Amino acid sequence: MSWRDFLSIILADWKLLFISPIASLFATVLILRHWTPEYTATMVIGPVSRIGAAAMGARAPLGVTAIPMTEYGNGEEALSDFTRFAELLTSPPVLQTLMNNDPTLLPKIFPEHWDDQTKQWRRPNNLTAILKQTALSIVRRQDWTTPDIETLSRSLKHTVIVSPVGTTSMRRIAYRHPDRTFALKLIANLTEAANQHLRQEAERRVSAQTQFIKNRLETVTQADHRRVLASLLADQERIALMIEIDLPLAADIIAPPSALSLPDWPNPLLLLPIAGVVGVGIGLLLIMIRFEPSARTPPQSSQALAPEPHECTPAQDCAPPSRSD
Repeated sequence: MSWRDFLSIILADWKLLFISPIASLFATVLILRHWTPEYTATMVIGPVSRIGAAAMGARAPLGVTAIPMTEYGNGEEALSDFTRFAELLTSPPVLQTLMNNDPTLLPKIFPEHWDDQTKQWRRPNNLTAILKQTALSIVRRQDWTTPDIETLSRSLKHTVIVSPVGTTSMRRIAYRHPDRTFALKLIANLTEAANQHLRQEAERRVSAQTQFIKNRLETVTQADHRRVLASLLADQERIALMIEIDLPLAADIIAPPSALSLPDWPNPLLLLPIAGVVGVGIGLLLIMIRFEPSARTPPQSSQALAPEPHECTPAQDCAPPSRSD
C-alpha cells in the first residue's frame, strides 16, 4: 500500500478520525473533573556519614576490629543499616508505631472504607471496588475485609515510592495524598519511626553482647583472654554511647519533606495531549479495521458473471433456432 492509497483511505473516513480524539479528550476531561487532586510530598535521605563535619562519626573505634552489627558473611549477605532502613520504611513494625501515635492513620489512608458519620468501617462502593468484588465473588473468595496493619503495609509499598538520586547512594521518597499536610507528615514520621526501630534493635544487640562479655570476664582468668575481652567490652560501650545520641542512626535527612502549594497530580497539561494522541491512534486503528474486509474481498469480473457457452456434440442438433417473420 502506497502513501497515496493510505491517505485516500483516511480521507474517505475523515469523520471517524475527527470524532475519535474528541471523544478521547472528552472522556479524559470527565475523569479529571471527578479525580480528587493530590499533592506530591518528597524528601531526600542518605546513609549516615561517618566522616565530615556533619557526620555522626564511626560507631566503632577506627583501626580496631569490632563485632559487626550485621551477621557474618560475604559482601552480598552483609546488610548495612541503610539497607535495613529502606526495607523497614513501610514494614508492619514501623507502621504499628505510627498507628499507636496516630489512631486516625488508617481512616486517612483508606477514606473510601471509612464512614465519618458513624465512625465505622464500611464496604467501598466505587467502580474499582465493585469490579474487584465481582471478580473475587465468582471464584468464591472473600472480597473485602476491614483494613489492618498488613493492608496498610501492602498499600504503602505501592504508594510510597523510594527511588535513587542519580548514581549516588541517596534516595528520594515520594508520596501522593489529597491532604498536603498529611502527606508531608507521613513521610517524615516514616523516616523517624524507621530510624527509631533500628536504634532499639541496635540497643538490644549491644546490650546483649555487653552483658555476655561481662559474664565471660567474671569466669576467665588468663591475662591474654581478659585483655581481648576488655577490648571488646570497651568497643561495645562506645557503640552504646554513640547510639544514645539523639541523631539519625541509619538515614540522614538530606532534603526535608516538601510539596507544592497547589496539587500537582493528575496533571492536565500532560494527560490531555496524551489523550489526544491516543484518540488519533484509535481512530486510525478503526479505519484500518474497516478497510481490511473490503480489501480482502476480490471484485467479481464480468467474465465470471457471463454464462459459459454450451458445447454441442454430433448427436445433438446445434442449429440455431429459426427466426420467425
